[in-house]
Amino acid sequence: MDAIDFVAANGRVTLTIDARTHFFTAISFEVRPEGAPEGMVVRIAGTFSPRVVPASASRIEFAPGLRVAVPRLADLGSTRLVSGSPAPGFALRTLDGDLKSPEDAHGSVLVLDFWATWCIPCWATLKETQALADWAAAGHRPVVVWTIDSLEDLLDLDARIGRLREFLRSQKLTLPVLVDVENAAFGAYGSPGLPSLVVVAPDGTILRHHQGRFPDMQETLRREITEASAPASTPR
Repeated sequence: MDAIDFVAANGRVTLTIDARTHFFTAISFEVRPEGAPEGMVVRIAGTFSPRVVPASASRIEFAPGLRVAVPRLADLGSTRLVSGSPAPGFALRTLDGDLKSPEDAHGSVLVLDFWATWCIPCWATLKETQALADWAAAGHRPVVVWTIDSLEDLLDLDARIGRLREFLRSQKLTLPVLVDVENAAFGAYGSPGLPSLVVVAPDGTILRHHQGRFPDMQETLRREITEASAPASTPR
C-alpha cells in the first residue's frame, strides 16, 4: 500500500492507495476547525472495496422507481417542505429547559435553522441567521428565529448542552438553540439536510425551504420575511 498525506496547520487528510491497482482503499480526515471549542476535533474515516472485472456479466440498467430527474441540486429539497403546506409540529427544549413548539410563534414569521456543531458549513449559516435575528429585533418585526441542533453524536444530554454553550460562546452567537435530542424534528421536516433554513409564514404554513448557504442570503430572507409579514389587502 502507498499513502499520501495532505497536512495543514489545523489537520490532515491521508489517502491509502493499492500500489498494484492504484485504487483508493482508505481515507482518513482530521481537522481542528478555527474558532471551535477547545479540544473539538472533526474526524472522518472511510474504506473502499474496488474490484477489477473484465466486463459486466449483463447489461446494467437503471430502474428509476420513485426517483425523478431535477435540473438543479436545490430541487432535491424535502418533499415535506412544499411551500403552502402545513409546517410539521414539534416540542423541543431550549438549553435552559423551556419547551418550544411552532404554535408559540403563531402570528409571527418563524425561521428555523437546522444545524450541528460538527457541520462546518452550518457555522457560516448561523452567522447569517444571527444577523437576520438582529435585524428583526432592531426593527421590532414579528419574527421568531430558532436554531435546531440535530444529528449530534453525544448521547449524554448534559455533555451535549455543555458543548452547545461553549460553541455559542466561541462563535459569539446569542441565538436560541432547541435541542433535537432524538432527531424527531429533523425527521418531521423530511430530513432536510444540514444546514437548512425553513421559513414558516404567520399562518403556520411553509413559506420557503433553503438548503445550504446561497447567494444574497440576507437580502433574500429579509424580502421573504417582509412579504410574509405584510398585512393582507382588504378586498373592496
